[in-house]
Amino acid sequence: MEARVGAWGGNVAVRIPRVIADQLQIKEGMTVSFEVKDHSFTCTPQKKTYDLDEMVARARYQTPPELEWGDIDPLPSEWPVD
Repeated sequence: MEARVGAWGGNVAVRIPRVIADQLQIKEGMTVSFEVKDHSFTCTPQKKTYDLDEMVARARYQTPPELEWGDIDPLPSEWPVD
């Protein structure tokens, strides 16, 4: 498979065909690393690593809202109470 080199600002750019991006699970905004060897390069997607503070911050936004349980007895009458 071939691709054309274009310009992007002061850099050169190569568009990654969708079929390859899908195979590598590369998505817009991801970080990739390049390795140059013998007049060719390898592009490897980098996995995002999170620190504890990031995970806690993200979890706060993913917590579902409180549920409304309606008019229910919090302790059913058939349960023994000491």
